[in-house]
Amino acid sequence: MRFSFPLKSNGRIEIVELIGCAAQVFLATLFLWSAASKAQVPGPVNDACRSVFGQPVCRSGVPILVLAEWTLGAWLLSLRGRRSALRVTFLAITSLTILGFVAHSAGYRDPCGCFGRRTPETPRAMLFRNGLITIVITLALAAEHLRSRDRTHSPGGVS
Repeated sequence: MRFSFPLKSNGRIEIVELIGCAAQVFLATLFLWSAASKAQVPGPVNDACRSVFGQPVCRSGVPILVLAEWTLGAWLLSLRGRRSALRVTFLAITSLTILGFVAHSAGYRDPCGCFGRRTPETPRAMLFRNGLITIVITLALAAEHLRSRDRTHSPGGVS
């Protein structure tokens, strides 16, 4: 799938396709930015990881997290396997939210370095931010579902 927007017979851009593509580009940018922030200044992420898992896990865990975020961002931009990429994105943001709550309950109060943030974040603020991201993921999944449904139910579409 390309970033071109198919036109309906009346010349209007299909809004569903536009919403889905915009949401995926937003999510890809978000994950690439997060990975770049963690790669540039890994200290806060290492500290948060150590508070939850201990030193041995974090030695390899943080680089793996950065690689996973880069990979997810690139996958979302590729538009291949859209639904799978969005599902993995949902699992990733849910997992990172849970890890944030675990770190906070373990007594870690310093900034984690997510998205380059250097200020402490309350669990409520993290939940709000990640909730908004989850809403964008849900919109993208709904747009993908509608897009694929329209394609399979249209004349000449895949059945």
